[in-house]
Amino acid sequence: MYAIGVNPWVWASPVDDAALAELIPRIADFGFDAVELPIEQPGDWDPVHIRDLLATYGLAAAGVCAVTPPGRDLVDAAPAVVEATVTYLKGCVESAAVVGAPCVGGPVYAAVGRTWRMAPGARAACYADFRRALAPVADHAGERGVSIGVEPLNRYETSVVNTVEQTAELIDGLPSNVGIMIDTYHMNIEEADPYGALVRAGPYIKHVQVSGTDRGAPGADHLDWPRFFAALATTGYRGAVCIESFTAENETIATAASIWRPLAPSQDRLAQDGLKHLRRILG
Repeated sequence: MYAIGVNPWVWASPVDDAALAELIPRIADFGFDAVELPIEQPGDWDPVHIRDLLATYGLAAAGVCAVTPPGRDLVDAAPAVVEATVTYLKGCVESAAVVGAPCVGGPVYAAVGRTWRMAPGARAACYADFRRALAPVADHAGERGVSIGVEPLNRYETSVVNTVEQTAELIDGLPSNVGIMIDTYHMNIEEADPYGALVRAGPYIKHVQVSGTDRGAPGADHLDWPRFFAALATTGYRGAVCIESFTAENETIATAASIWRPLAPSQDRLAQDGLKHLRRILG
């Protein structure tokens, strides 16, 4: 029912042309259908080259992951920062269009790790600012047949949106190509009922990321995966389901994702075990 993909962050960061040249053949050999493509910095990888490399190995581009380090914000930021972030996101859209990825997804509202308290009025103003800032990106994406998946993160990584309900409020009024990117790791922390939240997200889902509740392989954790996919099946979503985890070997990405220990005997095993589990559940 779903193509199964993986994010190269499982093995490497930055994900650049050299990393993808090494990893794409391995990902294909493991039996994945698709690859998520993060853009940490513009120019990390060449879209035309990667499009052709994916085709060579029979893989699809499941989506482009927008990355928001410090200084990449659409809300509560100086106008120059917002303008630069809009430019970055439009670049992500262009890359997605070239490689054939249907979605650009991520926490596109603010840098990961930024948290601040907001009274209801301040939150409403923050959400309105986001909609104004994202509107030109949404229009640019719509012209290229690309959707935008806004990802709610857990409370330790953002205070803007943590739940499906908040994210639906955040994007209300934006074009229909703007929706929600699901990430099971964050849902496990923030949703009282992640399966019900998934159903409620149904009309808005643009992309789905999966990992174990400890950020490891799906299946080596306490999430009820058959129940998760039964709920997902009711939503009408038919895009890819992608494993997102991170290597503990890269200091920058390990610190950003709070990966303080290995999550599997090896990163290859994490990917392979996760794929095996998802294939068993999905049939």
